[in-house]
Amino acid sequence: HDMTGVDRVRKRQQNTGKGIKVGVVDSGIDYTHPALGGCFGDGCRVAFGHDFVGDNYLGNGRSQPEPDIDPRDTCNGHGTHVAGIIGADDAEFQGVAPHVTLGAYRVFGCKGSSETDVIIAGMEKAFLDGMDIINMSLGGGSSWAEYPDAAAAARLAERGVVVVASMGNDGDKGMWEASSPGLGPNVIAVGSVDSMRYQATGFTFRIAHPLSVEYLSDKETALDINNAAIASAQSTSDPEGMGCQGMDKSLSGKLVLVKRGSCTFNIKAENAKKAGATALIVYNNIASDVFIPSVTSADSIPVVGITQANGEKLLVLLSGEKANDVVASFPKTMITFDNPNGGHMSRFSSYGPGPELDLKPDVAAPGGLIRSTYPVPMGSYRTLSGTSMSSPYVAGAAALYLAAKGKSEHAPTLVREMFQTTARPIKQGGGTDRALASIVRQGAGLLDIEAAINATTLVEPSRLALNDSMHGGSSKGMAGAHTANFVVRNTLGVPLRYTVRHLPALASQGHLGDIKVLSKPNFQDAPASVVVIAADNSNPLAEFTVPANGATAVTITVSPPNKLSPSERWMYGGFIELVDSQQRTLHIPYMGMNGDLHAQPILDRDGFPSLTRMLRSALDENTVNSMSLQRPANPVEDQGQQEPKDSAALGILPNSWITYLGRHSNDLEDYAFDFAFDGTYTPMGLAKKGLFNPNLGSDSTTLDLLEGNNSAKDDVADGKVVVLPDGYYRLRAQALRPFGDEERPSDWDVWLSPLLRL
Repeated sequence: HDMTGVDRVRKRQQNTGKGIKVGVVDSGIDYTHPALGGCFGDGCRVAFGHDFVGDNYLGNGRSQPEPDIDPRDTCNGHGTHVAGIIGADDAEFQGVAPHVTLGAYRVFGCKGSSETDVIIAGMEKAFLDGMDIINMSLGGGSSWAEYPDAAAAARLAERGVVVVASMGNDGDKGMWEASSPGLGPNVIAVGSVDSMRYQATGFTFRIAHPLSVEYLSDKETALDINNAAIASAQSTSDPEGMGCQGMDKSLSGKLVLVKRGSCTFNIKAENAKKAGATALIVYNNIASDVFIPSVTSADSIPVVGITQANGEKLLVLLSGEKANDVVASFPKTMITFDNPNGGHMSRFSSYGPGPELDLKPDVAAPGGLIRSTYPVPMGSYRTLSGTSMSSPYVAGAAALYLAAKGKSEHAPTLVREMFQTTARPIKQGGGTDRALASIVRQGAGLLDIEAAINATTLVEPSRLALNDSMHGGSSKGMAGAHTANFVVRNTLGVPLRYTVRHLPALASQGHLGDIKVLSKPNFQDAPASVVVIAADNSNPLAEFTVPANGATAVTITVSPPNKLSPSERWMYGGFIELVDSQQRTLHIPYMGMNGDLHAQPILDRDGFPSLTRMLRSALDENTVNSMSLQRPANPVEDQGQQEPKDSAALGILPNSWITYLGRHSNDLEDYAFDFAFDGTYTPMGLAKKGLFNPNLGSDSTTLDLLEGNNSAKDDVADGKVVVLPDGYYRLRAQALRPFGDEERPSDWDVWLSPLLRL
């Protein structure tokens, strides 16, 4: 809370979020937890909610929902952890806004995932219950703003609800991984920053230089072991100490250190148990975070996982002269650890931008190694990481802001704008602390709720998405330059003078060539050229004055960095810093692409797309293939001898209506989209009117959060579905290019299948 100003807001302003209602669309909340009020319903901390799915629901068509009125989370934990970050309140732990009222909208079962129609039903119920803020720590990477849950979230924001969503945990996949619903317009997508310090289970050593080592296990409570000797499983027959082939009997009564890999954790644990070991310590075989070794055997000895770095430290100690003095104890209480990556973006936090160069994430908040509430049957508390943790942090901060400033129909825009302009830019980390992290990673920077509440200047818009070199605002006389405008409003009764400074951030490259997505983006220190002028002046500004309770329009001209090749489509960006005469600082993030995103290929990769048999082998012009249809009809054959007489598009095949493929999808050579074809189609005119959307399996919501009827009806009689007559056909796949016009044929990337005979 010190990183974000939450502790100062609560202490100095006595602000706890009281009077604000926050809905949690997640796996439910264990409202029996003392920190979450201990009860459900009127007069309780968790006063609203509904279970839309039941314990056994798995999502993705694998099971049917079994709704009930009790949204308690006893078996998943995710929603309870999220709720605690927002508003837990007990002697051990306090959330961001400990006196908010919570709503629990359960859309996940004990395991598995969920489905879009279920999620939207939860969003709708939260709205009907009067939630001021809705948190959605969920989503799928590399999505689009038009995806149904993102569109529904945007509709809620239009109706005055502050919607906060996780950015995603796909930082290892590279750029373009912004997820829905966070991509929705005016939905606040939140990236993750690692905490400076964190609490976790750990063990300590009784050696000359005390050492504490963090561990994780699949047990719900900390291990209770004291003064136990540690020994390595390394031996002549097992030089790497994998523990897969049996162990020396001299390990009796000791904690055994083994390396991850080569065999299952069950085998390692069984071998250690046979050797008389008290517990098993498994260190990672890659440089990554601490992990949980899952053991399924009911009578296994305790097994814990530690990092590769800590495992290698232990091996050095165990190979020294005082190896026999390496004795460990596992305290029941949590140990506080310093985080070497504290204050920097979490490694897992997804990169933006949005697929059409939306500036995402909007803001970042603590999400790495966060301790919060957990279901009482599962141990009551746990440390977790993810943008699922940073999103509720911002939701809680939004509650503090509304409690301080009051509710309004403009709250979604106002909260996002104030959070963005008062956020603090984040440095890259990893030994490059002099450079600011790319805007596609950090968005507007680290949340500062104290600065947001105390701000006396409003900047509109609070972010400047400059688009690419061909589609952004142009500047006369400056080739490739972009212009953007913002208004600075002074809410004080005295004039304020602002000094202006440009803070460049690292440029980032997400593609290698036209198609290949880099799992680790390339970075360059390549500042853009930025000129700031007042709207009524043509001279560059270093400072300007805004009158009391007045506003001044400002224009910036941004020229892409000369050292970045347009053919490589680098993203560049940074901040316009404003410091007023009372020493309050604001930052306006900007971001653009040097290149033409519209020209990037979508469907013309060599060999892909292709029409395939069920065994994934491609059809071509020289083979004949038969397919069985779901309804009685003539067989469909691949036939290369005769073109269709009329090449006009007839309609859209059922179940192929709008497929949301992310920016990464055309790098997956084995990606296949299967749908059932029964010899019918929906005429183009009806399809364009949005008569159905198979992404949802239920009828339209009461609030019409999505346009059109979401139910596909196989009704030949009224003309919605037409049976194809015998003849020759081709399937056409088409994708609208970024910034394209649906009515302009040249803006579609088109692929035609081999000829089919019906």
